[in-house]
Order: sequence, then structure tokens, then C-alpha cells
Amino acid sequence: MRDGNETGELGERSAASGVKGGFEILVATKLTHIGQTVADIHRLVSPPEDDTGDKLVDVMSRIADGIENLGVTLNEILEGQSRIEERLDLVEKTVRPAPVR
Repeated sequence: MRDGNETGELGERSAASGVKGGFEILVATKLTHIGQTVADIHRLVSPPEDDTGDKLVDVMSRIADGIENLGVTLNEILEGQSRIEERLDLVEKTVRPAPVR
């Protein structure tokens, strides 16, 4: 059976963890505020973006076009390979070595 001492200790631990939790929230809030301040300073001191350079959307669009072109090229290569294999089969059927006795 528990005595009053154990229950009292449990209450003290709960109060201590409440203080600890409040402190952690305070620290997290302060760090968030500091992070926002640093981000604001960075925006103020950074040079403006150059409009003459490529944007990420443009680069991604070119990459997508390149991948599509690779797909088309690969299909053409496979079709060419199929035609070559068909012709090889025809040549093998036409030119057969004489049976060896």
C-alpha cells in the first residue's frame, strides 16, 4: 500500500516537470523568434535575385523535355534493333551451312 510520502513525491515530480515543460516551451519560442529575426536580416542584406538567370521552373522544364526526348530515342533504338533482328533471322534462314557428314 502506498503511503502519503510516495504520493507527495509524485506530485512534486509533476510540478517539476511542469516547470521543465514551461521552460522548454519558453526556449523553443525564443529560438523561433531568433530564427525569424535572422531570416529577416538575411532578406535585408541579400542581393536581389537576378532576373536574367534561369529559374528553377525553366531548368525542370528542360530536364523533363530531355527525359521525354530520351524516351523517344530509346523507342527508336528498340524499333531499329527489332528490324535488325528480323533481318538477321531472314539471313540465317537464307544462308544455311551445308550439313556435315
